[in-house]
Amino acid sequence: MVSILLPAIAVLVLIIPGPAAAAGIPGAKPVELGSVPLKVVENEYRADPMRRASKSWPVQPLAEGETALEGASEVVEGRIGRGPWRLFEGTFPEEGCRAPKLNEDGTTSLAICTGLDVSRPEDENVVLVQDGVLSRYRYPIAELPEPAVTEVALAPDGKRFAVLTEEGGGRSVHLVNADSGKDWKVAGGWTEPGNPVVASKADVVAFVARVGRDQAVLVVDAMGTEATVVRRARGRLSVHGLSPDGRRVVLVADTNDRAQLLLVDLDSSKQMVLSHRKSAVTSVAVHASGDAMAFAADVGGVCALYWADVTGRRRTELMASVDACYAVTAVDRARRAILYTETGGEAPVIRIHDRRRGELRYQVIKGCSQPALSNNGALMTVRCPKARMGAGGYLFVLPPPKDDD
Repeated sequence: MVSILLPAIAVLVLIIPGPAAAAGIPGAKPVELGSVPLKVVENEYRADPMRRASKSWPVQPLAEGETALEGASEVVEGRIGRGPWRLFEGTFPEEGCRAPKLNEDGTTSLAICTGLDVSRPEDENVVLVQDGVLSRYRYPIAELPEPAVTEVALAPDGKRFAVLTEEGGGRSVHLVNADSGKDWKVAGGWTEPGNPVVASKADVVAFVARVGRDQAVLVVDAMGTEATVVRRARGRLSVHGLSPDGRRVVLVADTNDRAQLLLVDLDSSKQMVLSHRKSAVTSVAVHASGDAMAFAADVGGVCALYWADVTGRRRTELMASVDACYAVTAVDRARRAILYTETGGEAPVIRIHDRRRGELRYQVIKGCSQPALSNNGALMTVRCPKARMGAGGYLFVLPPPKDDD
């Protein structure tokens, strides 16, 4: 009788709330890296100023005594009044915008929007607010066969972004540095690029592409002469983040076990397996340092949310369920807020988990999707198709986290 009950008891231990379960992460092992030819074309970065409605971008300086993003105040520099705000303040029709993103403090925001070119209304372009200027990235976004694959990535400081474009009948990867005014188009020994991610302190981009008959994760330094092939496989690969200097890559790949979360160091040519061998990783959000991340996984039919600390080499299970699954989107700078979407009920629910307190911090009203979190954890944006002010992305200040008892 005891042996029959053991499997059921094991499942209950996984899903009953309690102290976070931690486990060690094995040490790094050597991994073979490759390279393919690289061609980098450097251009001047020129965003097209957008035709506004009847007014310029509504930048409003802070009033005397007001401090942006402090305490429970809803005052945000560069925004009129108190939120929530339309992501682009209604300066153009935002119903055709999706996939909003924010930088460290919300002073840079972007989204992919359609219907901006009357001659090509089906085109999608990146629209961004940067330093109080509303503009459009001139190259149209590439149409991807899988909607879950990302087409644009924004660095935490908002100065760099990587974007997948449609040019000459094919897809191209561009890396843009707004500070230096450079726009690098990268091409080389690969085809069908997708899912770009960008380093925060270096002109480095990583993406997934096809090399020969294999899928591959590639890393490109805009100043380099070759592209680094981090991993090749016949199975599916995905890339999720870079360290600030672009020398460490976070990716998910099928191994002899299942889809595993890997960290590859390009300088030492070593790899760490961060996830549990018996879990299949389904989504990942990487901290800006590249040294920590939240990830969701399927563990034998049980969905779980984990935290991985690379420096401390510890993996912690934060929550698990047999009735719901998780899709992780973002981690804040303080490593405290984890933004995720929970599925399994009547409709997906967007939540923020407070890792320090081990509890729910915030929940978004149902019907919204595509959440993004500012790196400082104070601002959030979601796309709400049935909002009273119209469909589009909405920006708002989050209530501050509770102080520790």
